Amino acid sequence: MKSYALVLAAGLLPFLAFSQKIVAPGSPDINTKYIKSEKSLYTVYYVKDNNWDKQGMITYDIVASNNQLSLTSSYTPKDNAWVTARTSVVDPKTLKSISYNSDGKETKLNLNFGETITGNYYSKKTKKDKKLNLKSNESFIDFNWTDHMIGTLPLDVGYKARIPQFY
Repeated sequence: MKSYALVLAAGLLPFLAFSQKIVAPGSPDINTKYIKSEKSLYTVYYVKDNNWDKQGMITYDIVASNNQLSLTSSYTPKDNAWVTARTSVVDPKTLKSISYNSDGKETKLNLNFGETITGNYYSKKTKKDKKLNLKSNESFIDFNWTDHMIGTLPLDVGYKARIPQFY
């Protein structure tokens, strides 16, 4: 009987050693008290050797209101030729996605999250509109919120997690 337990333990050890917890909306590891309304501005550079070539600017604006958190990011290239604006709205307690809107140089995308993900994709080049109806097999974090969500985790030496993202 002892040898059976030993074989069973040895067989399960690799699965336990390499399995990682999943951090998705509502995970107890996410502590949203660290996400506050704020604005930030970043300069984007392309760096090669010692040459820093400015590419553009990114702004982030987080707003907490109406029992929602919204994150608006805007990228403007150095020539100011166009702007890409994205707005992601999530539940403030769980970070579960509510909606996503993007308006870029060539496309517009609007998504609403629920049991199914619905919305539309519009190509500015072809002037065609496509209705979207998507399903996900697992809970996920909107990729726009990932950096901010990581700051809410109890990070310490040895902390491991898998973070499913919708991109």
